Amino acid sequence: MVTANAWMNTPTGFRLIDGRISEVDPFAAMFQPRRGRPGGAHAVGGICGGGRCGRGDSMLRLLLRDPVNAFHRRAFVIALAVGLPAALLSTLSGDWAGRVVARTQPAKLAALEAQFETTAYAPLRIGGIPNVEARETRYALEIPGGLSFLAHGDPAAPVTGLNDIPRE
Repeated sequence: MVTANAWMNTPTGFRLIDGRISEVDPFAAMFQPRRGRPGGAHAVGGICGGGRCGRGDSMLRLLLRDPVNAFHRRAFVIALAVGLPAALLSTLSGDWAGRVVARTQPAKLAALEAQFETTAYAPLRIGGIPNVEARETRYALEIPGGLSFLAHGDPAAPVTGLNDIPRE
């Protein structure tokens, strides 16, 4: 799915000649540069999730069944050793991927965050119900400057809103 989405954003691996597709290269389509950003974040997230499941399963078995079982103790340590670094990498790769989206696809960021107005100190909204007709998000907990900081590293940085993007 990550590859298909990357290909839809930047189609590669073929040429259009007189309106017809020719010179198809499936490897160029699958391994294009835009695939790395979300692919890396998803891979790290999967490892992080696997580490959490392994830790939870091992701990549950240790607590409920056999607190001195060497196998489950080792499984817990291995899951912890894999999961903790992945959790740190997941935070870093997610931050990097989000900043790339903010820089290269401002319309996508505005739609993801229901950011209707272009503004500095754009708030990070937690929850809420976007109302497209009224061009506002109701009932959201807003952290002032949060979206600007996450997207650009500066709480005063302007974030493009949907009002400045053509609707087509």
